[in-house]
Amino acid sequence: MVGVLFLAGPAAAQPSDVDLEALDGPSPLLTDTNGDGIADAVRGRIVVSDTPTTAVTTAAANLAARLGYETAAADLDPVRRRSALPTPVEWPVILVGTRPGDSENDPGLAPGEGRVEVVTPNDAYAAGGLRVVGGDASGLLAAANYASGRLPSLWTLGGPTADDAVEAVAETLSSEGIAVESVRARHVTVGQGRPGVHELGLRVEVADADAARAARSVLDAEEGTTGDHPLHVKNVHAVRVAVTAPDESSTVRVRPETEWTPEPLSDANRSVDRTPELHELYSLEGLYDDTNHDFVPDDVVGTVSYAGSSAVNPVSALAMRIGLETAGARWPIVRPAGGIDRPRDEGLPLLVGVDHPTVTELRADDAFPGSAPGAGEGLLTIVEEGPGNAPALVLSGGDAAGLERVTRYTTQGLPYLGGHGKGQFELGRIDTDVRRFGETRLDSLHVTLAADSVPAGLESYIQEQVAAVMPGAALGTATHPTRYGVGKTVIDQEWDLPWEGDTFWQVFRDEVLPAVQGRDTGHIELRLSEGPDVRAQLTHEINDALTQRGVDTTAVDVDVLSAYKQGYSWLVDEVAPAVAEEEVGAIDISYHTLKESQEVQWQHINANTRWLQELYPVDAVLARDLGLPD
Repeated sequence: MVGVLFLAGPAAAQPSDVDLEALDGPSPLLTDTNGDGIADAVRGRIVVSDTPTTAVTTAAANLAARLGYETAAADLDPVRRRSALPTPVEWPVILVGTRPGDSENDPGLAPGEGRVEVVTPNDAYAAGGLRVVGGDASGLLAAANYASGRLPSLWTLGGPTADDAVEAVAETLSSEGIAVESVRARHVTVGQGRPGVHELGLRVEVADADAARAARSVLDAEEGTTGDHPLHVKNVHAVRVAVTAPDESSTVRVRPETEWTPEPLSDANRSVDRTPELHELYSLEGLYDDTNHDFVPDDVVGTVSYAGSSAVNPVSALAMRIGLETAGARWPIVRPAGGIDRPRDEGLPLLVGVDHPTVTELRADDAFPGSAPGAGEGLLTIVEEGPGNAPALVLSGGDAAGLERVTRYTTQGLPYLGGHGKGQFELGRIDTDVRRFGETRLDSLHVTLAADSVPAGLESYIQEQVAAVMPGAALGTATHPTRYGVGKTVIDQEWDLPWEGDTFWQVFRDEVLPAVQGRDTGHIELRLSEGPDVRAQLTHEINDALTQRGVDTTAVDVDVLSAYKQGYSWLVDEVAPAVAEEEVGAIDISYHTLKESQEVQWQHINANTRWLQELYPVDAVLARDLGLPD
């Protein structure tokens, strides 16, 4: 946190139109519901055909990961199929591989080329949106990877944006005395294997034919030159401008005389050496890394390898969860099966699919544990010697329903065994209990199992499984229907935990009080994990002890702050009382972002971090205490 500024005035409004910067929230796609400048809800949806291809599914999943990355909260339901859409669609959309006829192939694009373009609000899509298409599957993936990993930058992160080009054109035409009604960025075309933006599309609207001719003359004046021309944008190989007036439209296309040589999209090494437990998947022991050692995940070191086409909804939700949990990422996060050339360099692979070819090979080599799932069943497991003899996570299903079921659990359930939420049973508890159990030598064992239903043969099955690993132990079993044990004490333990306040008093009385004199001044700051009442009582007791020592307590500042959320405590306990009698119009809280970090410049996206969440709900508390609108 770098400062607190008190200003009067209304909060900034959110953008109302979808444009090429809409993936950088807040925006119509990514809503800021409480006006704090941070996107906290995904309003838009990704739309695919009813029978999406593997390329469409992969593209949709990478875009879903970007949406998850940009928001502080999401319902993990990012995709809609065309047949399920209302008429009209009232929320903004990202149309993936959808043209009339539901084909991802755009006849206006060459093989390997893809385009991200703005969808103007219309009868079908009332809020408009974006469209991501390709000349073929590789072009579609190129466009989706570009949109999810580069926009709003046109190429180099932190470099020129489409809005920069729009402003340059508007200023140039205005300086020539041409009245411009609007300038908008309409599309970006990229390609597989050729770095840089193939084409940036702009649209200039003027009032009449004379203004249109004047605009074309200015924009076309320096065709083929390199310099300060507004259409010479770094790393953009061509700019196409549609100049329109009532009943008239024409196009200007400008290329620089010398072609740009932009750097290629980096294929950063994600190599890691780890075999996580299932409950560690969304943690620094699983899919994430902490590059600057602040305990905040800021890199994704896993890659989803997807085979198939039927699981577009669950795979996209999985990718959104991966993006949601990190403050930094590199795209693509999802690749089609076969797109991982160097398994050990791609980090932890997540092999997803009913018939994933890599899983099939592992089964053929007897490297895959257990049997294949049956119809309607899903399997989530860690393979310690997966592709390239490196660990891998497998999400497989006996059929599409089984795959959807296990992917939904991985997305919405982990790290819990059942429902996701506070107080639910965590999967890690099983791991801990089993490990402790395995470290114990037992002569006898009694297994009690409570379940909703007890099928015939369950007790004999338990006996067989335990006997296989503990052949010498005497074994007893008992099974009970639901709610066995409710109301009975299972375990009763008591122990004393030392209090950090006692540690403070010992140091204060033994070292601080003997050293202070009556005329001393100073500042005592104590931070401990206690509520306001306890901290207020401690402040009073510290002042009493100083008074008894003969110290003037008006010359010594005593601050007892919370150690749990220190920024929150400082704002509420120190700043708010200091300005309580002032006329406060609004509060602006500034904090460091990853854009200011030198350790993570490699990231494809440098958006605001989630550090602001450490202050929650300070905005509502300050608004209440200072009489401000929330």
